[in-house]
Parts: sequence; C-alpha cells; structure tokens
Amino acid sequence: MKIFVAFGGHRLSVRIKPGLTKAKAIKDMIRYKFDVSATEQVVILSFAGSSLQDEWVLTDIGVSQASTLKCTVKDVDRPILFIHSVYNGQTIVILDDENVKLTGQRSGNCGASFPKNAVYLSPLSG
Repeated sequence: MKIFVAFGGHRLSVRIKPGLTKAKAIKDMIRYKFDVSATEQVVILSFAGSSLQDEWVLTDIGVSQASTLKCTVKDVDRPILFIHSVYNGQTIVILDDENVKLTGQRSGNCGASFPKNAVYLSPLSG
C-alpha cells in the first residue's frame, strides 16, 4: 500500500509492507528519513482529525491507498523540578519555569515546623 505523509511543506510517499501497518512503524520511518531525534522530539501523526496512537493499525482506522497523513514534530516536555511530599508520598512534577521560583524563604503562616535547609517555592508575581 502506498500512502502520503505531509511534513513541513514536504509530501513524502511511503510504501507500507503488509506487516508494517501500525502507526509506530510509520513514525519510525519518518524519524529515520528526516533525522528526528527519538529522545528530544516526538512525532505525531494525524488522520481525519485524530492523532494516531502507536499501536493503532492503519487499515482499521480507514487509512487506505493514497491517503495522506499529517505529521508534526514536538519537542519533548521534560520536567524541570520534582517536589516530593513526605506527608502523602506524592510527587509533583513542574514542567515550566515561568510560574515558579525558588525563594529560599520560610513561610511560617501555618504554624508547622520546617527543616532549616528546606527550599520553599512561591508563585511569581506580575
């Protein structure tokens, strides 16, 4: 089967072997063809308005001969800060650095005792 992939102003024709009909196989082919880093970027394929999951079989979702898939590449969102709560055991992941700053100040408004070497977070203002 031959399909087309629209990517960054290019239109790539892709021949799909009968055994390689999952979306992950197409994503891997695009990574190889356009030298997209697997650790730094994510390949997203779309068809008929839906983002294709890696395990989806193309023929099951209506991709047929001469169909066009839209391809976009996004940078991987990496956490910049992990906060572990000893109280409830949860870990909070902060993905951006624009809404949080490290202050080094202690807020004593709740009456709790905090370790002296703890770093405290406060929201950025204006």
